[in-house]
Amino acid sequence: MELAKSSISLEDAAKQLGRPPEAIKRMALRLGLSLKSKSAKKT
Repeated sequence: MELAKSSISLEDAAKQLGRPPEAIKRMALRLGLSLKSKSAKKT
């Protein structure tokens, strides 16, 4: 939850938590949080 509040990317959050990005994404969705993927930022 703290990482989502700090506007960290999904990939960076996964690295910090030692978990796969998909697991972080699923947990964020369950908690109603939003994490942006690095690939989504490059538009």
